[in-house]
Amino acid sequence: MAQTPEELDELLLDWHLDRLEPAEADRLEAALAASSEWQTRSDSLGRLLGILDQAEVPPPATDLVESVMSAIANQDSTTLRLPPAGPTLSPSPVGESRAGRMFFSLRDLVAVAACVVLFVGLAVPGYFRAHAVSQRSVCQNNLRTISEATDAYAEAQAGFLPFADYVPGGSWLAGDPRHLPPASNTRHVFRLVRRGHIPNIRVFVCPAAKNGRPMLANDYRLFNDFAEPANNSYSFVFMNHPQGKRVEDLAGTASGPMVFAADRNPHFHQEGKSRLQTAAYLVGNSLLHENGAGQNVIHIDGSSGWFTSPNVGVDGDNIYRAGDLTQYQGTEQPLYETDTFLP
Repeated sequence: MAQTPEELDELLLDWHLDRLEPAEADRLEAALAASSEWQTRSDSLGRLLGILDQAEVPPPATDLVESVMSAIANQDSTTLRLPPAGPTLSPSPVGESRAGRMFFSLRDLVAVAACVVLFVGLAVPGYFRAHAVSQRSVCQNNLRTISEATDAYAEAQAGFLPFADYVPGGSWLAGDPRHLPPASNTRHVFRLVRRGHIPNIRVFVCPAAKNGRPMLANDYRLFNDFAEPANNSYSFVFMNHPQGKRVEDLAGTASGPMVFAADRNPHFHQEGKSRLQTAAYLVGNSLLHENGAGQNVIHIDGSSGWFTSPNVGVDGDNIYRAGDLTQYQGTEQPLYETDTFLP
């Protein structure tokens, strides 16, 4: 474990970028839970990385290379004499003056500037693109891990999906101001953590979530749900029914298996907080990746993929809405049997 502030910052950076081995990440998370100072440093670093992630770099022009090379070719051979950088301790070789070595052509300077332009215009956007693709891949692997844990749970529970309890009239929106009975939809899947099917709770946090942070606790069996919305980056099939759902209830539809989970619902969960949106502000894709480029989706049978539209329910319905509803209060439910609703 890190011994100096510099080593700690480097370790925390690797942790935020998902570059630590699972065992090392577990040790660091345990240390964060035990040290408020370390947690503060981690939160500060997370905020800084969130600012960097928000930077939007436009794609380079398709003719960038050609235009730069053309500009170089069109320059004449005008030379510039640069002043000496400072006194030298060694004499110039015989027959060669120091001033003679300080001539640069304008074309040379343009060529150097062109190299900088090419690097910024090609390498930097390419880095951000590769980083976004990497984050998608981590998210999809997280969903697969949760799906596999769900299968293990169902196998031990006669085919039933994780189910906490039924709360009549409960609100699935965290922090509902009307003081309705809380019925968080994530409390069901949290049972996977309580029963040890998911030993590393970090799989619930997508690296693309700007304010995402894993829940840290010494004993997760003492909790019934995630401590805050920032601890979970995904939305799961609606489960507040009088009776628990079985795997076969979601797998036996005529159009194929129903969606079990996906990247966070954009209507109710943004930036690690929960809130309702009115009809005028409803958006389509999850906002986790590239400001709404698409979402990772996993079905109850374990099949998964990246989709650029949320209309991937078994009947082509929007997985983030209950039917075609555009106004929500936090108590809505699926409108029909095959209506996929991931609040």
